[in-house]
Amino acid sequence: DILNLVYLCRHYGLEEVAEYWHQVIKINDYQKQRFAEKIINSFENEKIEKSIGILGWAFKANTNDTRESASIYVTEILINHGFNVFVYDPMVASKAIFNDLESLLRSKGNDSISVEKKLNKVEIISSLDSVFSRVNGLAILTEWSEFEEFNWGELNKKGIRKLFDGRNIIGDDEKKNSNFYVIGAGN
Repeated sequence: DILNLVYLCRHYGLEEVAEYWHQVIKINDYQKQRFAEKIINSFENEKIEKSIGILGWAFKANTNDTRESASIYVTEILINHGFNVFVYDPMVASKAIFNDLESLLRSKGNDSISVEKKLNKVEIISSLDSVFSRVNGLAILTEWSEFEEFNWGELNKKGIRKLFDGRNIIGDDEKKNSNFYVIGAGN
């Protein structure tokens, strides 16, 4: 955990090294904010409901560990901007997802009523196919093999027009041959 590394560096008087790792944390936070803003901006002038599917909650594939997952922070930003969020992760329990969000919302000073209202904007979905009928866009935030193997060209048939690839798993050929809006993490 990078925060522990910062702490240890400071404990041993390695201020420059601690500052370096602290800047890594700041860049990671900036990237989460930037990714969420891309989603928000893409819906800005549209006359459609702001609904997004978050694909993946774990901080990385093949685990149910959610500590410091980008999904928590991106989702919090999106619900604060009026989005309805539908989360699908094949391994993370819905209780863990709601606990993560509630902890973050409370840490940012939200009262109980505000937390409840915001959590009501989030729904956990049990399968990838079930997400498609509920959303106007998708954000890939964990590189599950299920997402890597999916034929993203099928989104056109499912009515999804926006895809935000936070893990860069959509191939260039799929991007070129698609009729939907694709933004990768680095774009």
